Amino acid sequence: MNITLREEYLPLTPQALHILLSLSENQNTGYQLKIAIREDTHGSIELSSGSIYPTLKRMCHFGLVEALNPAFGPGPQGIKQVYRLTPEGWGAIEHELNRLERTITLGRARLANRVQYTQP
Repeated sequence: MNITLREEYLPLTPQALHILLSLSENQNTGYQLKIAIREDTHGSIELSSGSIYPTLKRMCHFGLVEALNPAFGPGPQGIKQVYRLTPEGWGAIEHELNRLERTITLGRARLANRVQYTQP
């Protein structure tokens, strides 16, 4: 992965990570991604059209996802855009999951060693 580009998009936002995770199973349209992410997160992350499409555009710019040739369908101007994960996107998932694992390990260690604070 290109270090300069990596600094531009890492760490991933929770929304971006879930878009990549969803695309790791299937290529999808933005609308299908919104539904899949809502289901995957049990409703804790709900992406609006105003957030998912700019995020997808940015991810395309950095090469994390690729927009396939548009097809006719129920989208703006009768077009539906399908997206798929790229090798750079797979690398971003791996990098982000490793980062989150380190954060969780640190957090669990701090919780295990917490000190009871007393009032002065």
